[in-house]
Amino acid sequence: MSLLPANATDTEKALEAASARLAEVPIPVATVGDAAEAPANVLPFLAWAKSVDVWDKTWSEATRRQVIAAAPAVHRVKGTPGSIEDAFTAAGYAVTIIERVGARRYDGGTAHNGLCLYGPDGGWAMYRIVVDQAVRNDQVAGIRDMLRSNAARRCHLLSLDYTEAANLYDGTSLYDGVYNHGVAE
Repeated sequence: MSLLPANATDTEKALEAASARLAEVPIPVATVGDAAEAPANVLPFLAWAKSVDVWDKTWSEATRRQVIAAAPAVHRVKGTPGSIEDAFTAAGYAVTIIERVGARRYDGGTAHNGLCLYGPDGGWAMYRIVVDQAVRNDQVAGIRDMLRSNAARRCHLLSLDYTEAANLYDGTSLYDGVYNHGVAE
């Protein structure tokens, strides 16, 4: 039964016929906004809706779901070391953030491990990221995007360091340019 008047145009009749079938389209309304339950093909759109700053198509489905679920918490503390840690954790990296890298003094409070510098002006805004796993050269750009999105604008990244998990000259990895030797500056 049509609700259109007798003088309805063919276009109006076609629109009515098409919209009458919309109720038959299965839309998982209850789960479409839930990162854990949403269909996999909806995840990029859900990431956009949740304001995920960095999205990598090569991440596993589980990682993409974690990044989406973590987005509100990351945005609540954006610009702090906590947001950097949350973003990296969601993407599957464990990191250590070394803040105030250049603001150290010779007072016995700093370990001489090569990760900190002494005394340059403005050193309070310098930081380093130490990742617990080797990072491929093609992943460095995505990591830098995460830092640009989450770190305070006044801060300056000195290095992305993964020397503890870098390629060693032990024959277990190829020297093919996929990885470098532990620091991406």
